[in-house]
Amino acid sequence: MNPLWSFLSHTRLWILPAGILWLFLLGMNLELGFLQYETNDARYYKELAKDFTSGLPMTLDGLLNAKGNSFSPYPPGYPVLLGLTAQIGGGSFDWPVHVVLHAFLALMLIVIWQTRMSLLPLAVLLFTDSVLMLAAAGISEFSFIIFCILAVFSLTRLQFSSQAGWQLILIASLTGAFLIRYAGIFLFPLVLFRWFTLSSENRDKASVLLFPVFLFLLAAGILFGAQWMDTGMITGGDRYPNFDAASVLVSSLFTELLNQACIFRDFSGSSSLSFSLGLVLNAIFLWLIFRSRTFNPSVSFTSGQDENHELFRKVLSQNLLVAGCIYLLFIIVLRWFFYFAEYYDNRLLAPGATLVWLSILVRKEDEIISLSFFYKLVFLFVASVFFIPWRYLF
Repeated sequence: MNPLWSFLSHTRLWILPAGILWLFLLGMNLELGFLQYETNDARYYKELAKDFTSGLPMTLDGLLNAKGNSFSPYPPGYPVLLGLTAQIGGGSFDWPVHVVLHAFLALMLIVIWQTRMSLLPLAVLLFTDSVLMLAAAGISEFSFIIFCILAVFSLTRLQFSSQAGWQLILIASLTGAFLIRYAGIFLFPLVLFRWFTLSSENRDKASVLLFPVFLFLLAAGILFGAQWMDTGMITGGDRYPNFDAASVLVSSLFTELLNQACIFRDFSGSSSLSFSLGLVLNAIFLWLIFRSRTFNPSVSFTSGQDENHELFRKVLSQNLLVAGCIYLLFIIVLRWFFYFAEYYDNRLLAPGATLVWLSILVRKEDEIISLSFFYKLVFLFVASVFFIPWRYLF
C-alpha cells in the first residue's frame, strides 16, 4: 500500500483539530511570551544557524575557549535544523519558522508511532505542561525529545522485527538526538542494555542492533574528533566544574521533580490557586488512567494491530522507562559535577521525565482509550487553558 494513503486512511480525524490547537497554543506563546525575552543560548543558536546558511564556520563571534580558539559549545544539529527551516521561510528566524519545524517534527513522530501504537497516549503527552513549555521555549529540546522517542520506538520494533527500515530509523534517531544535544549519548547504554538482554535469548535477533550501535559510536567519534582537531576540545567549549552550593542544587532538583510530576501545571512559577487547581486535576487524571489494573488484549486499538501488540506495548513501556531513568541519572550527575547556565530545570529534566510519563501512558493505553469523549475534551480544554499566556493578553 502507498505509505501516504496508508497514513491518511489509518490516522484518526481527531488528530487534525488537536494538532491545529497545539500549534495555535505554541504560536501564541512564541508571539506573546517566551521570545520576548530571548536567552543568550537562543541568540547563539541563531548566530550559528546564520553561519551555516552563509557557508561560514559555525563559531561564536568574539569568544575563545581556554585553548585560544574560536568555538561553538553546541553540537551542530540544532543550528543546521534551524538554518534549513529558516531558508524555507525566506531567511527569517521569527516564530512562524519555529511553528513549521515543530509541526514537521511532531508529524514525523506521529507517522512512525501509529504503525504499531494508538495515537492517544502520544497526544496526551504532547499536551502536558512540560512538553508545551519546552516547545514554546525553542526547538532544541523538543526536537531532542522527538528523536529520543523515535530511538526507543525503533529499538523496540527491532526486538520484534529485523527489517532494515527500522535499523535505519534507529540509526537516524540516535544520531539526530546526539547531534541536537551531546546528552544524546545517554541512549548508548540503553541500546547496549537491550543488546545484552537479547543476546542471552537469541544471538541472531541481537545482531540487528550491532550495526546501529557501530554507526552511532562512529558518528560520535567523528564529531568529537573534528571538534578536538578544530578547537582543541572534544565539545568545542570549556566545561567548568560546578561551584553552586549543594543545598541550592538539591532544592532546585526537588522543585523540578515536583514540576515534572504535574501533568497540567508546574509547581514553580504559578500562583497558589493555579497550582492547587492543577494539582487537583492532576490527581483526577491519574485516578482515571489508574482506576483499572486489567488489560483487554482482545480489543483492537491500533492500525497495526496483531497478536503481539500487547507484548510490544509492554516492551515499549519498559524501554521508555529505562531510557527515562538513564537520562535522569545521567543529567543529574552531570549537572552536580559540572556548571550549567541553569540549575535543575525543565530544560534539563523534562526529556527524561517525558520518557517516563510516556512509558506510563503507553502501559495504560487501554484506560486512556476507554475514557469517554467528554473526558478527552475536558483534558484538551484544561491543558489549553493552563498554557494560554494570560499575563501577556491583558
